[in-house]
Amino acid sequence: MTERRSVHLMGIGGIGVSALARISLSRGWRVTGCDRSESPLLAKLRDEGAEIAVGHGADHVSRFRPDLLIYTAAVPEAHPELHAARMAGVEVVGRAEYLGRLMADHPGPRVSVAGSHGKSTTTGMVTCALSAAGIDPTCLIGAEYRPIAGNVRLGASGVFVTESCEAYSSFHALRPDVAVLTSADADHLDHYGTAEAVLASFVRFCEGISRGGKLIYCADDPSAVEVARRVAATRPDVSQTPYSSVAALDDGWIAVGASQQEGRTAAAVIRRVGAGDLRHVPLTLRVPGEYNVRNALAALAVSEACGADVDVAAQALATFAGVGRRFELVGERAGVEVWDDYAHHPTEISALLGGVRTRRPGRRLVVVFQPHLYSRTRDFMQGFAEALAAADMVIIDRIYAAREPDTMGVHGSHLVAAIGAVNPDKTVLYADTDAEAVGYLRRLTRAGDVVLTVGAGDVDAIGRAFVAA
Repeated sequence: MTERRSVHLMGIGGIGVSALARISLSRGWRVTGCDRSESPLLAKLRDEGAEIAVGHGADHVSRFRPDLLIYTAAVPEAHPELHAARMAGVEVVGRAEYLGRLMADHPGPRVSVAGSHGKSTTTGMVTCALSAAGIDPTCLIGAEYRPIAGNVRLGASGVFVTESCEAYSSFHALRPDVAVLTSADADHLDHYGTAEAVLASFVRFCEGISRGGKLIYCADDPSAVEVARRVAATRPDVSQTPYSSVAALDDGWIAVGASQQEGRTAAAVIRRVGAGDLRHVPLTLRVPGEYNVRNALAALAVSEACGADVDVAAQALATFAGVGRRFELVGERAGVEVWDDYAHHPTEISALLGGVRTRRPGRRLVVVFQPHLYSRTRDFMQGFAEALAAADMVIIDRIYAAREPDTMGVHGSHLVAAIGAVNPDKTVLYADTDAEAVGYLRRLTRAGDVVLTVGAGDVDAIGRAFVAA
């Protein structure tokens, strides 16, 4: 793809597409794009050399004259801008395919981090570890990561690391040398329909690993274990390395003796090969929860696969403070801590609350949860109710519709009722506006409480408004 000189990206202000734009700019290509509205990210891209229009329109094709147009799954196939490009003979490809082409241009190792949960944090940890170990990778993360001032790191080596999203089966366009699988839980059922279809999609992704490549997977996640089992049958040339924080693996990366020490998580990491221990590595993390210990194990396994000094990588992980909207501190008001997290699946919420309980023992936990998508709320209603019932107080925000115009008869009040059915004594409230949710927090919280705003929509605005009040 080195012959490309002019690429136009629709939705260039999105976190994923903007990263592709920055990689394209780094190669000296002309980059143009468009998005629905102005944003600080558009201004930043313009400063770096991109030409960007606000709004979408067929005239962009004649105005910018690209030889390649990139679009996202949110753009319908009949969109006038796509039609104009095709009529003008411009090659039109989806965002995932373009990412796959950029990835293929790197000699490698090429690393894809996939999973229903934890892929952004794990990709951030990989970025942290490889950068500190002198590998100088190019990395794409699905969230902001403060040390790289955004979500993309431009490196000079052939190593390419990307978060790989399973939504719309987009990760099938990638051909990694090393794939990480954190989990393969049912999600995006509006696209897949069944849990088995989700599992099969992860299998197909892993079957796309290059010949002689490696699959690194979480042995603590039954769905990931099942994917690995199926892949072993179809791709015996792909070596497999499991990791675990609880299992006594004969081969793989193991964390033992995890404990909380003054707000940090400490564990002893063992790299086991056959019956013997190849090495022992001390691990200390600033981010809470056993799930982050597992994410760190995956990052160390990737470091090993890329030829990095694992001891240096582990030392670097002690500085890792997380990526944007993953247990991110918003601030404090009147002795109440406010944190924000992107968790939008029952499994993620359970892991998050467990991690916070460990980090802030004895504190009252108030959760403001914004369900993401009507379909996900419907499909996982009981799971959400059981996960959220572990909090001391729950405020349910209105459902964030995102791409869904149909409510499917689902309302946030249904989740309030479901939580009440799990625990009738639980204080559960519904807020129809941000102002109402902030009002609840002002009236009902007290010094020493920990407030979590949780969800993949814009629920973080509630915590910020509460702190600023």
